[in-house]
Amino acid sequence: MEAALGWAIREGVTNVIRHSRAAHCRIALVREDGLVRAEVVDDGVGGDAATEAGPGPGRGFRLTVAAPAGGAAMSRDGAA
Repeated sequence: MEAALGWAIREGVTNVIRHSRAAHCRIALVREDGLVRAEVVDDGVGGDAATEAGPGPGRGFRLTVAAPAGGAAMSRDGAA
């Protein structure tokens, strides 16, 4: 699970750097309801909608991935 979330975040950030022309990028990691959710959001030029990724509100692009939670407890804000 950790490797898959890490890969998704790395790919999302790579796309922000290479393609988005964004000024800002936010990465969130949240554990709730038995899932760990990773989200990469930028304020760049956006793109075409897809299942787990798509244009964000206004400008930009949002990538969200989720996996079953496991391991040490983490709060809603992502702190261990």
